[in-house]
Amino acid sequence: MKKSQKTYKLSLSAMTVALSVLFLYGSELIPYMRFPLCFLACFCLQVLLSERLVGRAWLCFLGVSVLSFFLLTDRFSWFAWVALLGHYPMVRGAVHRFVRAGWAQSLCLAIYCNLSLAVFGVVFMLLFDVPIAGLLPNLPIILLVAIAEILIFGLDILYRACVGFYESRVRPLLRQ
Repeated sequence: MKKSQKTYKLSLSAMTVALSVLFLYGSELIPYMRFPLCFLACFCLQVLLSERLVGRAWLCFLGVSVLSFFLLTDRFSWFAWVALLGHYPMVRGAVHRFVRAGWAQSLCLAIYCNLSLAVFGVVFMLLFDVPIAGLLPNLPIILLVAIAEILIFGLDILYRACVGFYESRVRPLLRQ
């Protein structure tokens, strides 16, 4: 591997971590932009995945998780990053690589997102002694699950559209 390729990969990883932390920090400064900025932080990892740097994407996820834990004052954006959005691009890529049917891909991602949120919710509740039920709106649990499913499918549709835009329009400009 040439030295310029190593430098390219290192600078791409550093840019990904910096932008992700910046977007997560911005999501706390501008509350009404919380979800779009968290999504952009998630999408930054796509740059590494498009270059086939899956290992570096996982390392960037861990780096952003640690940095944002210490830099962010509100834990909501950090929780969203660690519980779902941070590792979603890598898991989505693996699911799309190994599962061919479109409906099965969506089903696998929905199951994964539900399990991820549930496991991390329990861990978050045990570590920080915060009752998760107190943070949820006062609605029946089945309605909350249905809303979560719709949001997860919406996340996948939006992510797919952004990946298509990045691959067709932005990435060719970066490779020149």
